[in-house]
Amino acid sequence: MRRLASRVRLPTPRKRRSRARRIVLAVLAGLATLAILLTLDAVWAGRSMFRGISTARSALTEGTVAVVTGDPDAAAPQFERAAEAADAALAADAHPSISLASRLPWLGDNLDAVEAVAEASRSTADAGLAMVEAARILDWHDVRIPAAEAIGDVDLAALERAAPILDDVATELGIAAARLEAADTGRLLGPVAAGFDDAVETIQRRAQIALDARELVQMLPRFLGAGGQRRYLLAVQTLGRPQGVGGEVDLVGVVVADDGAMTLEAPLVPAGALFAGATATTDGRSAGENLLAAATTSGLGDLNGVLLTDSLWLADALWTTGTVDIPGRRLPLNSDQAADMLERTVFKGSSVAAAAARRAEIATAIVESYLTRRPSAEAFAVALARDVAERHLTVVATKPSERRVFERLGAGGAPVRPGLHALAVTWTTAVENHAAVLVDRTVDHKVQLEIDGSARIRTLIALTNDAPTGPPSALLGFPLPATVPDPADVDPVGGWAADVAVRLPPKAENATAETSIPSETEIARLEGGGLTATGRLATDPGGSMSLIVNYRVADARIGDGVYRMLVLPQPSWPAERVHIRIETPPGTVIVEASEELEVGGSLAQFTGRPTRPMSLWIRLD
Repeated sequence: MRRLASRVRLPTPRKRRSRARRIVLAVLAGLATLAILLTLDAVWAGRSMFRGISTARSALTEGTVAVVTGDPDAAAPQFERAAEAADAALAADAHPSISLASRLPWLGDNLDAVEAVAEASRSTADAGLAMVEAARILDWHDVRIPAAEAIGDVDLAALERAAPILDDVATELGIAAARLEAADTGRLLGPVAAGFDDAVETIQRRAQIALDARELVQMLPRFLGAGGQRRYLLAVQTLGRPQGVGGEVDLVGVVVADDGAMTLEAPLVPAGALFAGATATTDGRSAGENLLAAATTSGLGDLNGVLLTDSLWLADALWTTGTVDIPGRRLPLNSDQAADMLERTVFKGSSVAAAAARRAEIATAIVESYLTRRPSAEAFAVALARDVAERHLTVVATKPSERRVFERLGAGGAPVRPGLHALAVTWTTAVENHAAVLVDRTVDHKVQLEIDGSARIRTLIALTNDAPTGPPSALLGFPLPATVPDPADVDPVGGWAADVAVRLPPKAENATAETSIPSETEIARLEGGGLTATGRLATDPGGSMSLIVNYRVADARIGDGVYRMLVLPQPSWPAERVHIRIETPPGTVIVEASEELEVGGSLAQFTGRPTRPMSLWIRLD
């Protein structure tokens, strides 16, 4: 027994420690393996997510291009591919590694943003597939405008069938935009932040376009005479006689819409004195109402609205549909020649009546050609958007529901609220000629921001008359008898004069206005509460004159470090040159600004010929 006992070896503390160590090492090895697996899973899932989103984005772009160029059969596979790629990205997001990582506060925000982009891509793909269905209903199988034989021959039944589908498109894109807007973007990494911002901008833009298209398609059949014939006043402004919303209306006619077919009831004719002051207001909606009243008085009958246009809209009509043959002209008229032809050439003769008749003849030929052609959808949309944005086309309907739609689309002439800081200069001709197209108009606007939060503002409006001294014509004017005083104290041949109004903020202080050649000026309060500084600028050929307006704003509202202003140019031809200079308080610098501005230290500047409302801003530090 003693010998047997001597052979038995009891466990020692050292051996117990070795066994515990092996267990710990095994656990650690297991954890390390798990960590490696999770890491590999995270790498694979992460790559799958980003690859899915990238593939979806590429396919959505290709599908969108295909559907808007009239190829729904090519668009459908791309949207299906985008949907599959978005689903793959969302599936990768459900992996264990991603689920664990999403619980981390900083990394989780970035993963949530990526997931939101994937979900938005899936909704956009669904919207694209709905758009394919709408394109097939509209028989959109080429690059030209759908559901139409021509601009003036629209298939209203197809539009009505497509309206519910377009509603689905707008709904899906709205859901996509809402998902992105709800995501927390406070702590995104640079690449994720850049991609997310790009996705938000793209989908918001598409969602807005879809909403606009839905509203337009729902309203358009009624507007184009689906329930009965509609009649609209077509009023054309000449920009050689500036006033209010652009120029004086000198041509009128009636466009008839009957079950989608649009025609000119009769050739355009000179407008006459009843229409001369209708556009003196700066509010397109009010101008439309004035024109309707004038049309009623002139015997044009019951009308359902106004299409207010000008010579630049006529030029864009040619850009959209191509050249047009003009009686008495050897070569067809193209868009590059149209503005000069309509605003200068037709008025170079010695007869005002002949000039008006010739302008009416050319404008009629352009409108009739425009209504009978079927241009590309892209050209039509680009020109239409440009004319609405630059206020060369305003549609004022008599039915409130239709008027609201046009105003939401920016085409209804609703007045723009300029806010606290705006640059809005309006010229109103004071002579009977068309010499405005031969003068150079410039605006210099300086804003000095002060350390106390106020702003000192100086606006210099200059007029230089480059018109020749003769021969007399409808363009330059005609001499008057010696017993008749010169209008506006300028030479009636080539001289030009205009009343210039500069809009001021409602709380402008110490406002002054003076002209370089002493003349009467006025600071007056508007009905809406704002102020205007007005003065007359008058020059003979070769002369110049200017108006200087100074004022102070006690609170420039830069408490958040941002100064904002709105530029509201009057539609004109040629467009006036504008120079804006914004200087910040001493000791501050501009760290960010809108893309139109050139920035250097504490100075931001803009120089150009703006043709549409423009928002400018700078951020101070």
